[in-house]
Amino acid sequence: MRPPTTLSPVSATGEVDRLLKEVEARMVNAVRGDSVSEDEIAAVSVSAAIYHLESGGQRFRARLALGAGTALGMAPRDAVAIASAVELLHNASLVHDDLQDGETERRGLPTVARVYGDSIALCVGDLCLSSAYAALAQFENPSLVPKLLKLMHKRTAAVIRGQCAEFATGDAISQVTDYVKIVREKSGVLLSLPLELALLGSGRAEWLGNARSAAENFGIAYQIVDDIQDYERDSANDRARPCLNILDVLMRGGHSENSIRVATECAMWHFDLCARDAASLPHGSGNNLLALIESLRNQL
Repeated sequence: MRPPTTLSPVSATGEVDRLLKEVEARMVNAVRGDSVSEDEIAAVSVSAAIYHLESGGQRFRARLALGAGTALGMAPRDAVAIASAVELLHNASLVHDDLQDGETERRGLPTVARVYGDSIALCVGDLCLSSAYAALAQFENPSLVPKLLKLMHKRTAAVIRGQCAEFATGDAISQVTDYVKIVREKSGVLLSLPLELALLGSGRAEWLGNARSAAENFGIAYQIVDDIQDYERDSANDRARPCLNILDVLMRGGHSENSIRVATECAMWHFDLCARDAASLPHGSGNNLLALIESLRNQL
């Protein structure tokens, strides 16, 4: 899922901005591992991964994790660990998405596949995925690490299921309920994971359901906004595979004349559900998500 190009940054405290710099360094260290191979060929995947990570990005999944962790009183080291993990996981999905979609540009730069080739891009996505687990393993409380790793695996598996469902049916579905089901897993869970890890890591597991509901509804609304903004470009672009887009779904379902209005109403409804649950999270840990809602509402 590509973020809308006009998305405003998540509002953040000075502490979150400071910790974000540590996240950037932690991600690079994670993909490098304990040592960098002297073999030039073997080191290409590391160089390509760093190329991708240094290409930019809004890092708002990291900001969600850092903002929630800070609000919940989490130790800075632990907040950085979960923020680094979710960003590495997200970037693994971006590299693989670009490869699968035949994209040639990401964040205004050539994609990893365009610069290094498809095979290296596949390895880079795998490296970022593996590095996400290494980053999360830096969480200080050893009794919580297995639970955190298990949660991240469950959400990663859900993303894979959603991606496979899109491959199988994405260009043929005609019901919004089917679209929502795919997007909830494909995109929503990577937005819920930062909040869930922060809550679990700070001993507030009873709020996991609220966090997941909030973030998944945000992910659905977010994807709809992205679909509306990118529809013309996606329709004109000759892709390696069809893209799942709510406007196509609505038109196949008989809403050819009012598809944008119906899609907008659907996005607003999911934003409302997100706001309800985000506002309920303890100690304002959902405030950054609320700020994102307001930013995206203004684009509809």
